[in-house]
Amino acid sequence: MILNNKISGIQFSVLLSLSTLAYVTMEQKTVSCLSMIISIVVAFLLLIPTFFISSKENLEIPPVFQVVIGIFVTVMSVYILNSFSDFFVKNINPNSPRYIISALLLLATLYPATKGIEAISRSGIIAGAFALFAIIVIVAFIPYNDMANFSDNERSAQLYEITDLIIMFSPISLSFFFFRNFNTGKVKTVALPFIIISLITSVVMCFVKLLNVSEYRHPFYTLSQVSFKVIPMGFSGLFIALSIICVFFALLYYTLIVKSMAKTNTRLMSTTFLLVVYCLSVITSYVKEIGDILLNRYFLLVLFLIVTLIVPIAVKIKENSND
Repeated sequence: MILNNKISGIQFSVLLSLSTLAYVTMEQKTVSCLSMIISIVVAFLLLIPTFFISSKENLEIPPVFQVVIGIFVTVMSVYILNSFSDFFVKNINPNSPRYIISALLLLATLYPATKGIEAISRSGIIAGAFALFAIIVIVAFIPYNDMANFSDNERSAQLYEITDLIIMFSPISLSFFFFRNFNTGKVKTVALPFIIISLITSVVMCFVKLLNVSEYRHPFYTLSQVSFKVIPMGFSGLFIALSIICVFFALLYYTLIVKSMAKTNTRLMSTTFLLVVYCLSVITSYVKEIGDILLNRYFLLVLFLIVTLIVPIAVKIKENSND
C-alpha cells in the first residue's frame, strides 16, 4: 500500500461523509424512522470488526481477500454511478444518454484520481463545507405549510430496503485502508469518522421521512423542489450540485482504495480502474440481465459482509500465525 501522504482525522471524516452522502442523496425511497434507525444500528454493529482492525498500523490483507475487496469496490462504484445517471435522466433531462452522464463524471474524476490522498482530502474540506451549507439551506427554507400536498405512508421497511440502507455504509467498511495515513492519535482518529458519519446520515435520512415525502422517488430531491415560495426554481439546482460533489468524491474514495492495494504504477491503476467502471456501467445500464446479476442487492450484501466480517477474522488469523 503506497498512500504515503498524511491527512488529519477531520479531513478523512469529511471524505468519508461525502462518500456516504452519495448513497443518501440517491436513495429512492424512505421508510419509517424506526426502520431507518434499526438499519443504521445494524450497519454499525456489522462495522465493529472494521473499527478494531482500523487501528492496526501494518494491516496485511490476504491476497484472496484483496481480490474480493477489488470486486466489491468496482461493483459499488458502478452502483453509485448508475444511480446518479438514472436519477439525472429520469428527473433532469430525459434526452441525455446515460453513457454520456457516466463518461462526464468519470472524466472529471480521472485527473484528481491520479493524485495523492492529501490533495483529495484537502479539496474535500471545501466540498464538505458546501455539502453542509446545501443540506442546511434545503432543510431550513422548506415552507412547512406546503407539506400538506404530500402524503405519508407509514410502513415498516422490507428486507430488501434494509439491505439497501445497510449497503449505504460500504465506504466505512473499507476505511481500514486509510488509517495508517493519519497524523492524529489512534483513538481520536478511529472514532471521529464513525461519529460524524452516524450523526450526518441519521439526521439526513430521518428528516426526509419526517417531512412526509416517503412515497416519492428520490425524496431528498423532492424536498429541494418544495421551496418554490422562497425562490421560483426551488433548491433543486443546489441538490444536484450536492449530489454531483458527493458522487464525485465517492468515486475518488474507491479509486484511492484500489491505489492502496497496488504497489506500483498507481496512475495506470487509477485510469484502468475508472475505465473498467465505465465499461461495466454502460453494460449494466443497457443489458438488464447483466445488471440484475452484478448489481443485485443481495450479492452486494454478501460482498459487504465478507469485507466487514470475514476480512477482519482473516487478518487476525494471519497476525496470530506470524507471532
